[in-house]
Amino acid sequence: MSESLTGIGMSEVINRTMIEQVLRQYHDPYLGMDLVAAGCVRDIAIEGGQVRVDLFMGYPCSGLSAGITRILQDYLEDLSGVTSAEVTLAWHVESMPTQGNLPAMSGIRNIIAVASGKGGVGKSTTTANLALALAAEGARVGVLDADIYGPSQGLMFGIAEGIRPDVITEGEQQFFLPIEAHVIEIARADVDF
Repeated sequence: MSESLTGIGMSEVINRTMIEQVLRQYHDPYLGMDLVAAGCVRDIAIEGGQVRVDLFMGYPCSGLSAGITRILQDYLEDLSGVTSAEVTLAWHVESMPTQGNLPAMSGIRNIIAVASGKGGVGKSTTTANLALALAAEGARVGVLDADIYGPSQGLMFGIAEGIRPDVITEGEQQFFLPIEAHVIEIARADVDF
């Protein structure tokens, strides 16, 4: 990063405004804005020439975090007067409110439904790719294949034909345990994979 980008001279003392100015130069591709405007900056600590920035994202970004923190650390260390910079990034996905008076499902924070009124348009492929992408970024993901006419998630995730989920009993109720494949829990409406 050049001096002209930051607009900060050599003799200035480092302050929060200067650090935020540097952080504004990184535009998050998923939020569509800089991290300061998006409210992702949790803390900025400055001790002499040492700077520490704690960031927080509202989406799964484990795969991106090392790159983002490295870029920002380099930006900050290019700032005159900064001797070292440390950038940490944490993330957490908040639960979205349920619609109307529907009760929340125990253990499930958010639901993404992939649906269409037509067959053969790639719903299963989209579901598998979306689940794998979210899991790769660190999200805990489960898939319910509710297609009673042609469930295919077992095939998409490489689950051998005929594999059946384990059943657990709690009191008088019985539950199917999802089958795990590629760190994703998978359940089907028709039970047989």
